[in-house]
Amino acid sequence: MSEVEFRTGPREIPDYLADMMADLDTYRMTYEEAVKAANDNLVKRRIKSFADDLLVEHLRKHTGR
Repeated sequence: MSEVEFRTGPREIPDYLADMMADLDTYRMTYEEAVKAANDNLVKRRIKSFADDLLVEHLRKHTGR
């Protein structure tokens, strides 16, 4: 468990969630806002990864590499 500072005060949260929130200014957010932001970032990273993989596959097919 990790203690994270939120706008509403410190809160103990699981380590994996603290890791997901590491790049957020949680002290400016409520717990609920931070969870939503962390989940949104996770979805964005997953979509970007999928798009990058798709682009690499496309370039490999059309450049012969």
